[in-house]
Amino acid sequence: MTDSIPDSTPRKYSQLVPFVPGDPRINRKGRPKTIDAVRKLAQSIGEEETTDSGETFTQIELILRDWAKSKSFEKQLAFVQYAYGKVPDHVLSDARDLSIIVNWDKVVTHDSHAIPD
Repeated sequence: MTDSIPDSTPRKYSQLVPFVPGDPRINRKGRPKTIDAVRKLAQSIGEEETTDSGETFTQIELILRDWAKSKSFEKQLAFVQYAYGKVPDHVLSDARDLSIIVNWDKVVTHDSHAIPD
């Protein structure tokens, strides 16, 4: 009996190799367990240096440059927000006791085109 894969096995499965002790493909660190671990991993990847057009950049520099040059509004917005901060969603006002009064005295109806006094 041989350990070879039978000829009836489809080609895509014939190239699979099972893990063996000490196999370098095994991920010993496992998946990140917390968001802090993911953040730390992303930061370490972002700090890796790479060469583009003969110049050396970090990965994060290339990403930010891509965002700045992109035609995608979402990437441009993300770039500006990272660079200068997010625009506040709420209106800052010191007038907390502000009241709005709506006056319905002069109402135009469909029957008359004139505005009553």
